[in-house]
Amino acid sequence: MLLTSVVAETLLILVWTAAYLIPGAILMEHANPLWVYPCLYLAMFLELAVFSAIFTLLTMTMGNKAGSAVVCILCALLLFMQAVVVESLLEEPEFYSPGVIISDDGTMTMEGEPEPNPNYIPEGSPKRAFYNFLMDFMPGGQALQISEHAVDKLVQMCLYDIGWLVILTGAGVLIFRRKDLK
Repeated sequence: MLLTSVVAETLLILVWTAAYLIPGAILMEHANPLWVYPCLYLAMFLELAVFSAIFTLLTMTMGNKAGSAVVCILCALLLFMQAVVVESLLEEPEFYSPGVIISDDGTMTMEGEPEPNPNYIPEGSPKRAFYNFLMDFMPGGQALQISEHAVDKLVQMCLYDIGWLVILTGAGVLIFRRKDLK
């Protein structure tokens, strides 16, 4: 039963990633070199395997199947929300733009000087480094970067995914040994 589930899930992942990456490569008119797309495919495969491992671990530890489905959906939403919040913090501009006034005849004039943004996290600061690490390490952050075809740290993200898989599989084996099957 478990082997059938893993095979079906793997086929679903392969079809889904192909359906996502191939049109993306065509529509983006090869914004990235062509060798990047197989790497993105691998990263997406590993990322979906991590999400599958998280969901399998949650489902195996919970007795109520309906409850575990709700918990898995909430977990996925929380991981993606965490990624969006962290990305928005990292994308804060250094300066606020001055106001623009558009007159009746359509001319635009700038009013005031750019103001420093108090929410901007300076480049090279420990806080920015920590947030960048969260984006690369957490499954939601990786999924967001892959969906944006960010290819800066693909190898590092794949290594983090393999680490996640080892940790989650190990935790599953330990929990499964202790679980009473009766």
